Amino acid sequence: HEEIWRGSLSQALAHFEQGIIKGEITVVITGSSEMEEPWKEELVRRALQELLHQGVARKDAAASVAEDSGWRKRQLYKIALELEL
Repeated sequence: HEEIWRGSLSQALAHFEQGIIKGEITVVITGSSEMEEPWKEELVRRALQELLHQGVARKDAAASVAEDSGWRKRQLYKIALELEL
């Protein structure tokens, strides 16, 4: 059995706690990337909108964008509530 899965450590923990793990697991971790500046609001809104259109829950979309953007998850969730689907 082979499965390729990508995400943050917290997302991996949540994902693999949900079911039975078949076979071996290899974990690859990259170093922290220092962000020079948080994303601009327009880019944040586009990223959230794209995830929401893909059917990702608001909470999960906010968490995902927070990891990459330098914004706080709570701020992103509020923006996600404002967006029309």
